[in-house]
Amino acid sequence: MLLLFVFIICISLLIYSYRYIISENIEITNIKFANGIEGGNYDNFNNTLHSLLKSSSLINKSYSKVHTNGSLKNIELVNSYRATIGAAQEDLFYDSIKGINVFQNKNKMENLRFITAGYFEKVHFIVRKENDNINSFKDLMDTRVKTIIGVGDAGSGSEYNFIIMSLLHNVNPSIFGKEGQTIRKKPSNPKIVYKNGDLNTLLNQFFKNEIQGIYLVTGSNNNFINNLVKKIDVKFIDVTQNSDSLFIDNSFNKYYYKKYIDLSNYYKDTEEQGKIPTFGIRMILFTNDKTGDDIAYEVAKQFYQKNYEFRRNINYIDNKLYTNEYEPIDLAYSDELYTIHPGARQFYIENNLISLTEKYKYDLDYYHDNVVKNYWKFPNIGIKSYNLMK
Repeated sequence: MLLLFVFIICISLLIYSYRYIISENIEITNIKFANGIEGGNYDNFNNTLHSLLKSSSLINKSYSKVHTNGSLKNIELVNSYRATIGAAQEDLFYDSIKGINVFQNKNKMENLRFITAGYFEKVHFIVRKENDNINSFKDLMDTRVKTIIGVGDAGSGSEYNFIIMSLLHNVNPSIFGKEGQTIRKKPSNPKIVYKNGDLNTLLNQFFKNEIQGIYLVTGSNNNFINNLVKKIDVKFIDVTQNSDSLFIDNSFNKYYYKKYIDLSNYYKDTEEQGKIPTFGIRMILFTNDKTGDDIAYEVAKQFYQKNYEFRRNINYIDNKLYTNEYEPIDLAYSDELYTIHPGARQFYIENNLISLTEKYKYDLDYYHDNVVKNYWKFPNIGIKSYNLMK
């Protein structure tokens, strides 16, 4: 009887050990993408990357993905090893490593490793055209009514950026309360009020004039915005007005780029077209320190050698191919605060995207020439022709 009992224990231990080993192997070989909202830019970007990796040297890896509400969750998942690859706005990525702003009371995300920037997202601030009270971000503080601005889901990069912009203008924004809460028409102390919600819901509320504006950090050619401008007359607000002094001698000038919203992306009528100044923020593609060098190397390789695939799959609308979000000299740059994953770093060194020699370390002409040469593999892209090959 005792022998039978010992035999059963041994078998149980063997089964447990086998399952543990199998689970560990699955954990190691599975590449999990933190994709953001389903159908969003991060999701589309990572889906393209996913398909490329499955046909690369990583063909034998298994793949999965998880949808989140955006940058904050993606950062947490990758840092805690619950996801392999994530995407986030650079302002949040920067803050997570430095332990400031929204990450001030949290542990620094010391496990994150930079791979590359993927493309530029831009601040889109939209109000109704007939709203004469709002023509700049500062006007939100001057209005006599409590203006409600939709900023996307709670924890999204759009919400975070809106809060930061408000604080930089010395206003503490308040969040709209429960559904149905009454907002007084003429409060004694006007405040900026923002409202969370999925993009479809917020745009419907904007269409019904239940909220007065939409504030999004998103890539060009956003389908939701495309549909919105077809239904009502809107105007895009220049968020850079009165903002130059806000970004002097602080961390914000490390990740805000001066960009433009090209209205021809949204309007076919020439009279409606033009360019609206805005801030651009890079989408950062990152992993953690437990990710194998082969994975980080291949991710960087696929992006820089097959960048045309990302342009085609993300920005292909109405038979026009827009490439203004992809600027290699800016996307390859890694702030000194970030730790580049060794695998990605090896790819950059092999392809002259970064240099370890003092002679070329800070030579921007050398850096620019080699980025262009190695990044733009295809001189003819869509309907445009580039003469950048050397």
